[in-house]
Amino acid sequence: MNFDLLWPRLERKSGDSSTEKDLDLIKEADPGDFVDVALDEARRLYDHEQQRRSSADSKGGLYLGVATAFLASLITLSPLVINIIGESESALQSALSWLMLLTMSISAIVAFRCILWAKRALKVTSFRAISWKDLFEVGDEKFELTLFRNTLRCLRRNYDATNEKVTHVKMAEALLKSAWFWLILSLVVKLFYYLIDGSSSDSETIIFVISNSLQAA
Repeated sequence: MNFDLLWPRLERKSGDSSTEKDLDLIKEADPGDFVDVALDEARRLYDHEQQRRSSADSKGGLYLGVATAFLASLITLSPLVINIIGESESALQSALSWLMLLTMSISAIVAFRCILWAKRALKVTSFRAISWKDLFEVGDEKFELTLFRNTLRCLRRNYDATNEKVTHVKMAEALLKSAWFWLILSLVVKLFYYLIDGSSSDSETIIFVISNSLQAA
């Protein structure tokens, strides 16, 4: 069973943060006669890193909006669920109504966690870019070699921050899926409650509110 669907969590592996060490290696890097090929590859990696960062920002904003609307719909539905608990006539109906409230509450908590992770993904962080000044940092060495090293320096300085941003986006995505899972489970419980109770008014109201909230998102 996929427990991340129930309660997503982030497991960080202990890594060796060696930015300064990598920068020292870049300072001594010299591809020799293949400097033109290395420069093209460095530029490609640099552009790819910028695209990754831009894509993470876009997805973070999307998940933030969807999760906010999702949570708002659950808050709107909470009085209906509480009303169902009060109207339960049998022990089985009471148990199902409390189970429905529990699953919907977990869905709301997970959605709130999704909002927090999405906001972390959108947090402004420092970003190093190639500038016109880098074109003048040429000493006795070959121009292509200097530009190659400067590109790699920018790439390495941005690498950790971009990875962190992408991680936050992936967590927000996993949490949004989990919130939907708990909501669907809550609706399934409500279906069993309806089969026992024989009244569909509350079910129709819940589905109507969810549909309107998703359309607004």
